[in-house]
Amino acid sequence: MPPITKESALEYHKLNGVPGKISIIPSKPLDTQTDLGL
Repeated sequence: MPPITKESALEYHKLNGVPGKISIIPSKPLDTQTDLGL
C-alpha cells in the first residue's frame, strides 16, 4: 500500500469539484429544535 501524502489526501477530497465524500439530504423539514429531536 503506498503511503498517504498530503497531496493525495487533498486530491481525494476534491473529487468532482465537490468537497467531502458524502452528502446527507433530509427528507423532512428540520427548521426547529423540536424537528431535530424527533
